Amino acid sequence: MAPAQIQAQPKALSIALTATYQLPNKTNGADGNITMSTTKAVSLTSKSILKLLATSLGSPFPSGAYLAQDGGIVEALDKVGYSTNLSEAV
Repeated sequence: MAPAQIQAQPKALSIALTATYQLPNKTNGADGNITMSTTKAVSLTSKSILKLLATSLGSPFPSGAYLAQDGGIVEALDKVGYSTNLSEAV
C-alpha cells in the first residue's frame, strides 16, 4: 500500500499596511523663513492589492476573490475554485 499523500492547502493572506509620506514643503513668511511640512497616510490592504493587480493585468478578479499563499506562490483564489498564479503575473 502506498503512503498517503497530504496536499497543502493554500493559506489566505491578510495584508493591512499604512504608510505615511511627506508632501512637498511649503514656505511662508515675508522672507520665506517659515517652512511647513505635511504628511499623508495611505492604507494598503489585500483587497486594494487585488484591485491594483486587476488593473495592471487588465482583467478583474471574481467577486469574493482573495490573496493566498500556496507553497512558494501567491494566488488569487475564490470559494468556487477560481485560481490565478500571481507570482509571475506582473
